[in-house]
Amino acid sequence: DDDLVLMPEDFLTLADHLGFITTIGEHLIRTVATLCKQINDAGASDFALSILLTDQQVRNRELPETIRRILTETGVTARNLVFAVSDGMLEEDDAQLYNLFSQLHSIGVCAGLRNSRENSASPLALRSLPYDVLSLSSTLPQDGDPFIREYLELLVHMNHAVHRVVCVLN
Repeated sequence: DDDLVLMPEDFLTLADHLGFITTIGEHLIRTVATLCKQINDAGASDFALSILLTDQQVRNRELPETIRRILTETGVTARNLVFAVSDGMLEEDDAQLYNLFSQLHSIGVCAGLRNSRENSASPLALRSLPYDVLSLSSTLPQDGDPFIREYLELLVHMNHAVHRVVCVLN
């Protein structure tokens, strides 16, 4: 029965509304850290995984301590985890993101931004934010729009100039 099916986006909205998203997020972080540690121990010591944080996780002041605790529990190398946020969050609270990314760096994990067509961040807004990885959607350059292609090339050149990694998500 279709009335009993809860689509993922509806589930996440409901979990966020009910206050469960933090618990779900902590479980996800622990699961990803454990998997990353297993892959690293199997011989791929440079293998890293990325976790896209929700708005509520970013606002959670306990997140850095939670990450620190999970790193200790799982034994994963901190630099093998990238905690990313959507670049649309830059418009909401630059100071909060700057603070979070600084705290993530103090723990030793990487901070990342996920760039999307809907919420493309200003290159100048990116300049002052202490992130390590910029993830670009693989769908952006496929429509042949020369403006988008030039914009992506600009982002790649700017990030490489300040020694930041750029990756394309599939």
